[in-house]
Amino acid sequence: MGGNNFTQLKIMENIANQNVRIMPEVLIGGNGDAANGGISGLLGLQLLEQVQKKNVETVSIIDEKTDNNL
Repeated sequence: MGGNNFTQLKIMENIANQNVRIMPEVLIGGNGDAANGGISGLLGLQLLEQVQKKNVETVSIIDEKTDNNL
């Protein structure tokens, strides 16, 4: 394995080990209408936050039920 390939391998290992995000969770695109690109992105971020919050609430309810059954 050459030095350049080894370096690329080590960089990718570090990215994987540290959970570095390479791709954004929300991609803002204009779809030909520049005025709505930013608004769509903000709405996408808001929706993502709501879904994540709901997931956390669901997990905590499941944990409470599990703890009460023990």
